[in-house]
Amino acid sequence: GPGMYDVVDTFSPANGITLNTAAIAYGGGETQTGTVTSPFANGGTAVSGEALAGGGASETWTITANFTVDPATLDPAEAQCDPSAPAINTGFYNAVSGVDQESNTDDNDTCTGVPDSGINLAKVVDGPATLENDGSYTVVYTVSVTNTGDGPGLYDVVDTFSLPNGVTVNTADIAYGGGETQSGTVTTPFVSGDTVVDDEALAAGASETWTVTANFAVDQDVLDPAAAACDPANPVANTGFYNAVSGVDSEANTGDNATCTDIPQIEITALAGVCRNDVPYISWDIATTGLPNATDATVRVYGDGGNGSTDPADYTQLLIDQSGSPFSGQTLWPGAAVDAQGNGTDWPGWDFVDGVWVEDPTDERVPTLLVEFEVNPTASEIVAYPPQSANCVPPRSAPPVVPIDVPVNNPWALL
Repeated sequence: GPGMYDVVDTFSPANGITLNTAAIAYGGGETQTGTVTSPFANGGTAVSGEALAGGGASETWTITANFTVDPATLDPAEAQCDPSAPAINTGFYNAVSGVDQESNTDDNDTCTGVPDSGINLAKVVDGPATLENDGSYTVVYTVSVTNTGDGPGLYDVVDTFSLPNGVTVNTADIAYGGGETQSGTVTTPFVSGDTVVDDEALAAGASETWTVTANFAVDQDVLDPAAAACDPANPVANTGFYNAVSGVDSEANTGDNATCTDIPQIEITALAGVCRNDVPYISWDIATTGLPNATDATVRVYGDGGNGSTDPADYTQLLIDQSGSPFSGQTLWPGAAVDAQGNGTDWPGWDFVDGVWVEDPTDERVPTLLVEFEVNPTASEIVAYPPQSANCVPPRSAPPVVPIDVPVNNPWALL
């Protein structure tokens, strides 16, 4: 026979899921005759006094609900559910009632799980290190966070520096860079290995950024030159200013979680006292790391009073201060001079007397010098005067040759 029914619709989702709106619409099958309340409140009677003919008649209703998910409150274990065996307070749980004499209520409820998030952390370095006035270096990194999943997610940011010997972190700070809304707990300043962002929520399809600013001290005497350079595309721990992030347990791609930038450094690849065109020079070749915009150097030459010391600390007399010098170049040894054509006109330890070059013990030749190269950091070494040779002294005058006329027709001419 014909019957009448109500539809009482109740949502019991997991903790952290809030019902915003719920609406019901007739889906067809026979004829709508009852009273429909839409939108309706959770647990309210959405359909009242709907008649349905007997003999196997049927009809459908479509319920559309909108929810807000707080990933900080939602327990991941309760976010999912099994529609074939729905459990109250899991996922988006929904049940209907309204038929007092209903004999089978096993199919009156159902549920669906919260879509999974897909959060990815990525880190890049924002250019080379910057030299500060106190000799330290500042590096800025950007952490990008993207949720490519269909559901909201929650993440942490654990920031870790892995640096070579000779490099230490002075300070490290993190700041929200924008994108969605900062909701988690931020710890700044921080030390390496700290959880700097805790329980930050990110909606499906959303992204946001964080800026990490770190200041480092570099001991060039301890730093291994081989460890100063790094490849940001293939970062290796304990090289350069290496920095990595973690904090998403389910992160599918961790290949972009680390980055690095070179530690500024100068390497003296060649330094010698040389003799060119009979004139003594200081000749050098230097190479740089982490200074992509550097094109020249300042060269300073120091003396120790002519003592030939092997201790760099003894070289305190500034003899040459030459900016704009090439990475591969030369400069005259102090005391030497040349003319416009590059020919020697003066040599250390020599005087031009009465038209002849003679050694002058009062014009003592400096045996060693300290040469310092400054580009961003500095590097220095002691260099020795070119080895004494006939090719690195003034031209020596030979005794004059007086021609003799020998008359071949005078047999006494040779007597």
